[in-house]
Amino acid sequence: MVPRIAPLLAALLIVGLPLITKAADGAWQIVKIENRDYLTIQNIADFYGLRGDIRVVDHRMLVGDAHASLEFNGNPREITVNGVKQWLSFPVVIRDNQALVSRFDLAKTIDPALRPTMISNLQPFHTVVIDAGHGGQDMGASSVSGYEKSYTLDVIADLKKALEARGLKVILTRANDSYLSLEQRAQIANDTADAVFLSVHFNSEPNGRAANGFEVYAMTPRGAASTGDFMVTADQFKPMPGNEYDDASFALANSVQNSLLGQMPEGDRGVRRARFAVLRLVHAPAILVEGGFLTNGPDGSKINDSAWRQKLAVALADGVASFQDLSEHHRPPKLLADYRSERLPLTGTIVDPSANAARAALSCLPLLPTANLSSSFALLPASEPGFLIQPTIP
Repeated sequence: MVPRIAPLLAALLIVGLPLITKAADGAWQIVKIENRDYLTIQNIADFYGLRGDIRVVDHRMLVGDAHASLEFNGNPREITVNGVKQWLSFPVVIRDNQALVSRFDLAKTIDPALRPTMISNLQPFHTVVIDAGHGGQDMGASSVSGYEKSYTLDVIADLKKALEARGLKVILTRANDSYLSLEQRAQIANDTADAVFLSVHFNSEPNGRAANGFEVYAMTPRGAASTGDFMVTADQFKPMPGNEYDDASFALANSVQNSLLGQMPEGDRGVRRARFAVLRLVHAPAILVEGGFLTNGPDGSKINDSAWRQKLAVALADGVASFQDLSEHHRPPKLLADYRSERLPLTGTIVDPSANAARAALSCLPLLPTANLSSSFALLPASEPGFLIQPTIP
């Protein structure tokens, strides 16, 4: 048993979690864990028609196929959907060799990842506000070759061209080495109608130079823990402007991460949640992209390569365009597997006629039973400062 799961299992034995039994066809089996609703992967797999062995063996579980899949790799705050890591607000629980996922995460992460066409408040857009992170006296992260503020400015210049080539209007928060406050950046987005917002950054990890890869942030849902948080506190239940676009922002983040990983062979650090100012203050779908680590030698060398940065910009533009197709035409955005199949050597045309039909079938399933999702927003017990959550693992 891995150490990070053992304390959680011990706690569950103390509270006396009931044994898990298979739910009747079409029914949801709710398991209460510390007053929070959980569902078994078996129950979830039955709903989505995912096939496979749902038992957790050696702290791993994979169910589904090339059209839709769920995978658990032992980190209680992480699950992989269709090949891309998704960071959860509440930890996965293991019981009777099954994984249980909170109903909150089913509604706010798994379902919009599997069925983005079911997101209710998607609106067509034709403008993208691009924010080059840092600037002026704010250098951002650095490597032996340069500063983050310069690399982000270079990327957004190529990104602007790539988006305009796809018929989108582009507005830049900064087009030169100038300083803008976070609030000013958000205000530019809020002053722009018919838009989505994308902030470009590069990462740093001074005490962990092995860290590498892409991560994309969307706004943390109300009443949930951000990826870097260890507990839910009372102030996280307050509604913020960005919460109106939780699901749309998540879908945008997921579209971009699928495009990045599908076109560039980099590490997957997942779609994450945060309450950054440029996410919580923007009245539109908004994401923040971390395009690799300047403090990592190989990552830093790539970031310093103008051709690599141009490729990054094109991948970002493709992700935004895929989300636009979802928002305007309700077509499922391209997945990691779609991008990778396009990169295969062309020795003939291989078409799986069931692929689109299988994805479309997911949208025909009934809506998720979210009626009591409001229980997740209940006020915290007055005697406790917050609900403890297993530490995240970078």
